Amino acid sequence: MVTLGAGYLAVAGCMSACKNKAAKTEEPVKASAEPKAGSVVGFTIDLNDPQYADLDKPGAYVYVNKLIIARTNEGNLVAFGKKCTHQGGPLAYNAESGLFQCSWHGSQFSGKGEVHRGPAKVNLKAHNVAKEASTLTITPKG
Repeated sequence: MVTLGAGYLAVAGCMSACKNKAAKTEEPVKASAEPKAGSVVGFTIDLNDPQYADLDKPGAYVYVNKLIIARTNEGNLVAFGKKCTHQGGPLAYNAESGLFQCSWHGSQFSGKGEVHRGPAKVNLKAHNVAKEASTLTITPKG
């Protein structure tokens, strides 16, 4: 009976630790920059705002609303849903590889949102990004 109790405590402790570990890795290391209001449909970003100023540099990315907006190594501005299409893990742009990566299971996506490596099988949903002077306008595609 004592063995069963100790075993239960060990399993419960492990489950709690695993849950806490998962909670800590939900967001990539890069800090997000989410405005207080707005939806994914048609919004603008002022690149003069310090929280978005890095988007002028290749390899930079920010989170806005439910999107990840990045300037790829090629210099293109792109916007995708910020969650992996596999199981909803958070995405980050890896400037070294030029790929969007999921921190949960390692799926990778190209700068066009196409699956580069699974387990994801579905491409990222892309959004239009238009730049005029220091303003980015993000709208859904099609």
